[in-house]
Amino acid sequence: MLLLVNIMTTAFVKRTGINPLKSIELTVEQLNILLNEPRITGVVDISGSGKLIVNCEDGLARMIGFSDNEIIWFDSYSDQD
Repeated sequence: MLLLVNIMTTAFVKRTGINPLKSIELTVEQLNILLNEPRITGVVDISGSGKLIVNCEDGLARMIGFSDNEIIWFDSYSDQD
């Protein structure tokens, strides 16, 4: 399982360009949900509170979190986070 997680982490870093030293923990299921969400066009950054900041198909950046099996969408993204 560790090898799969390392491969998935490498894929995430290559796809997003986020520095691996600035990280959050995602399960394989959460990573699959993230990579397969059609509204998300890219990952911008990781906030200070550990949430992902993503670009969406409508051109806006939004902050997201995760439950065990779905994305939690926050209303807006603020640099103040």
